[in-house]
Order: sequence, then structure tokens, then C-alpha cells
Amino acid sequence: MVAAAEQVADAKPKPGRLDRSMLQAIAWTGSAQWIAQIFSWISTLFVARTLTPRDYGVFAMAMMYMGFISVVSEFGVGSAVIVLRDLGRRQVAELNTLSLVAGFFWFVISLAAARAIGAFFSSDELPLVIYVMSAGFLVGSAKVVPESLLQQELRFKLLACLDSLRSLLQASATVAAALLGWGYWSLVVGYLLGIAAGTILTLAFRRYAFRWPRFRSLKPAIGLSWNLVVTRIGWYLYSNADFLIAGRLLGETSLGAYQLAWSISNIPADKITGMVNRTSQAFFSAMQKEYDGLRRYLLALTQGLGLVAFPACIGMSLVADQFISLVLGSKWLGAVIPLRLLTFYVAVRSVAPLISNVLSVTGQTGFLARNSVVMSIVMPFGFFMGARWGAPGIAAAWVVMYPICLAPLYWRAFRQINLSLRQYLDALRAAIGGTLVLTVVVLGLKYSIPSSVPPFAQLGLQVTAGIVTYLVFIFLFHRHSTQRFWQALALLRNPA
Repeated sequence: MVAAAEQVADAKPKPGRLDRSMLQAIAWTGSAQWIAQIFSWISTLFVARTLTPRDYGVFAMAMMYMGFISVVSEFGVGSAVIVLRDLGRRQVAELNTLSLVAGFFWFVISLAAARAIGAFFSSDELPLVIYVMSAGFLVGSAKVVPESLLQQELRFKLLACLDSLRSLLQASATVAAALLGWGYWSLVVGYLLGIAAGTILTLAFRRYAFRWPRFRSLKPAIGLSWNLVVTRIGWYLYSNADFLIAGRLLGETSLGAYQLAWSISNIPADKITGMVNRTSQAFFSAMQKEYDGLRRYLLALTQGLGLVAFPACIGMSLVADQFISLVLGSKWLGAVIPLRLLTFYVAVRSVAPLISNVLSVTGQTGFLARNSVVMSIVMPFGFFMGARWGAPGIAAAWVVMYPICLAPLYWRAFRQINLSLRQYLDALRAAIGGTLVLTVVVLGLKYSIPSSVPPFAQLGLQVTAGIVTYLVFIFLFHRHSTQRFWQALALLRNPA
């Protein structure tokens, strides 16, 4: 009786309710994030026109370190709370305390390491930037467990609203600081305000008690957390090795151009995939022993992500030169080729996180960790070789090597839930076909529109024609695929 009362997780949700919750979660998360994203794009474009590539380079150097510590700072506590649904109340309280201790630990480590990091990058400004930004570890550690509990409780409507408000506050602070002429400090101010706002808003709606950790009772959570931390460390090493190599070998200006290309190209993955990935982990966890349900959700979400992310990524690649020149200015032309190449990598990345979530909830965290370690060795070697050709060479390494490194994950996940490659590719068939047609139309217009047409009109015509062509193609030739997607996602009347 006592143990049952202490359990945080409720009984497993019924399939019909879970389907409805998932549909509502994605709808709320998507709509709220896209409203905030409009303001974020506007602020990014404004700040990019105000700041210089060097300003972005300094901030990118700081974020290499800060991002790495953010990955390991919580020791996988948040994911453990979401995946291990039978944790007791005291265990969750102990994990909450562990998160705070970890935040203080990494704050002290950052203060001690700042000068060495500045010396490594030969940057006099960098140590002070790290001193200031490290305060985010103290503030952000307080929301790890409360936010994870909100996800486990499927309260995505609330989470979406809070995240959107946080994004709006962060974007506003960054623009205001840029207007005041603060240079790279405007990016630092936005970063810190985003963390503080996220923590305050989360704690306003969900708090949790603290207990001193008893590591024997946390053994299952610590085992899972260790594998997830290793996975995240490996992910961070290979996903940021390109910035490290670019900053070390190519200099601040080239790093700044590459960083901007990376930021723009990853918008679909960060917003579209991030939206679905954030919700899918909780739902996959609720169905972790029901492989039929996992296959159904995986294919439905993969199809939906492909339909949105593929045309967005490839469309950006097609108009990258015009977009950079017209919107950001000639000083950012060095970002054009990296942007074009990175969009192809992002198209693959947009659907890949769902595979990792499947492996995570089916007890394959050890395999994820090993694969991540291998990628942390292989990918940096590719970036180093690609650096011979500058930033475009580093971007090309992503396009070539990332899909190869993902192959073992796909093989293991398909085998784990009895899914065939043909079924998976069939879910992406409509997105791939529509994107190919979009490419033909946009390229045809690009090389046939008279030069007398104003540049902004040329760009607008290509974008509009690409969107209309894609939608018409999907409606005429793959209407049944989109219908299957919504039916599989909703299943409001027939959850079986």
C-alpha cells in the first residue's frame, strides 16, 4: 500500500486516450512554438544584421563549452524521471536534490576552467563571457525534475505555452541589447534571460520536494542515467567538433559564418523535430512494452516530420544564395555554401531522433551509448579532413558521414520492434517525391526569371511556387498517405 501510494506514475494510459493526448500535445506544442518562432526569426535576422561574424564567433566559442556542460550537468536525471515511470515520490525528490548539486558543481568547474578555455581559443574576451554564462547552471538545475514531471504527466499544453513565453522573452532581450550596441553580450543576455524565465515559469506551475540522495535506492535511475549521459556526451562531442575545429583552424570570422549557416539550416530540426521529439519520448515511454503501438507511432510521426521538414530543408538550400544576400547582407556570403550543404544533413536529422527514442524506451540505452562513443571518434576526424576546404568542407562531412553513422541505430531499432526498412521508407515516400518535384520547379524558375525582375520578387516567386507545387503534388498523388498519417496519429474512434 505504501509503495503504491509513493509511485509517481499512474496506471498505463488507455490507447484511445493516449492517441488523443498525443495529437493534442503535438498540436499545442506546434502552434505555440511557431508563434514564438516567428518572433525568434525576426529577432535573429535583425541581430544578424546588427552584429558581426566576429561577435557570433565569440558567442559560438562560449557555447561550445556551455553546451557541453548543459548536456552532462543534470546527469540524465530528467530522462530517468520520464522513462522510469515506477519511481517513488522519495526517489524523485532525491533526484531533484541531485540535480541542484550537479548545477552547483558545474558552476564551480566553469569558473575554474574559463581562463584555460580562453587561452585555447586565443580569445581575451571569452573567459569573462563564460564567467557570466555559467550562472545559468545554478538557475537551470532547479527546473530539471519539475519540467520532466510535466512531460511525464502529458501536460504539453502548459509546457508549450511556457516555452513560447520563454522564447519571446529571450528574443526580446537579445534585440534590446543589440539595439543598445552590446555586441556579443546581447547574445549572452538573451541566453541567460531564457534560462531564468524558463525556470521561474516552470516552478510557478510545478514544484517538487527535496530529499538527500540515497544512492542505493536510486540504482535503477543511475544506471539508466549513466547510459544516457554517455550518449549525450558522445552526441555533444561529435555535434560540436565542427565548431571546435572551425574556431581553431579557420578563425573567428569563418566560425561566425559557419555558425550562422548552422543556425539557419537547423531551424526545421530544432523547431519541428524538437516539437515532436519532446512529446514523443513521454508517449513512447507509456507504450514501451507495446511494440505494435511503438511501430504505429514511429511510422506516423516519421511520415508527418518528413512531410514538413524535407521540403523546408531542401527549399532553403535552393534559395540560400538569394536569402543570405537579400536578408542578411553581403558580409554573410561566406555562409551560403555551408548552408546549402547543411540542409541535406538536417533533412536526415529531422527524423532520426525518433529512432533514438524507440531504443531508449525499449531498454537499449547501452547500445545508444556505444554508438555515440563511436560517432564521437569518427565524426571529428571527418571534420578535420574537411577543414582543408574551409567551412564548406566541414559542412560536407556532415552530409557524407552522419547517415553512415546512423545506420547501426536504424538496424537495431527495426530489429527491436520488428519493423522492415520497406515500411519505414514507405512512410517517407510522399515527402521525398514532393520534395523532388519542388526542386525541379524552383530550379526552373531560378534560371528562367529575367534579371530585370527585382531580387525580392524573384525570391518570393520561387518560394511561393515551390510551396504551391509541393502541396498540389501531395494532394493529387499522395492524399491517401496524408490521410493514413492523421488516422494513425489520431485514431480517435478506433484505437485498436
